[in-house]
Amino acid sequence: MDRLPFEPYDFFGYLSTGLVALFGFKLITNCPLFFIDPAQKNPEPFLIFLILLFSYLIGQILATPAKWLLEDIFVQKVLKFPTPHLMWDQNPDSRKIMRFFFSGYLKPLPKQVQKKVLSKAKSEGLENSSGEDLFLFLRFRDSIRNDQNLMKRIQSFSNMYGFNRNLCFVFFVLAISIPFNGLKGFSTHALGAFFISIVFLYRYLKFFRLYSFELLNSYAGNS
Repeated sequence: MDRLPFEPYDFFGYLSTGLVALFGFKLITNCPLFFIDPAQKNPEPFLIFLILLFSYLIGQILATPAKWLLEDIFVQKVLKFPTPHLMWDQNPDSRKIMRFFFSGYLKPLPKQVQKKVLSKAKSEGLENSSGEDLFLFLRFRDSIRNDQNLMKRIQSFSNMYGFNRNLCFVFFVLAISIPFNGLKGFSTHALGAFFISIVFLYRYLKFFRLYSFELLNSYAGNS
């Protein structure tokens, strides 16, 4: 794998997203372009290559609106990033409906861990120890960057939350697009796509939180 110009995330994060988008497009439009005929037992290798290539490219393109909608809008503006929630002894979000649906995401770290993180960060010169300032301060500390085991773990979380975020976005778009195909209206396909989108949303939030969770706990453990 070290000799290949691709990372595993290229295949799982982009290729899978593009494949779902392509076949979803076929479901909605019934367009045969670049798609294998199910009756064809031995499709042309070049056609398979085209499907994979276009899937990868489409996955790359869709990653941008996926990040914008789910990370820059939904997480940043509505839920807030994980670090502020992890560093509160009580949930800072007073809205009961948010606590009900996203209790795992909003769960704080134990108070003892929080105290270790804050004490060490302040001793190392951090003045503003709240929110993303704390996250960015810790993320680029030499002690963090030089911990290869930690870097591998949080990189795997990064790949997984990107994978789930992109698929969540694609299935959500399919869910709102299928009713406009002029055939069945709000069909069971749309409901199924919406349900799958919700599943991937929770998976995305899980790994997005784990990234900060692992970082903070490792930092506290080294104090």
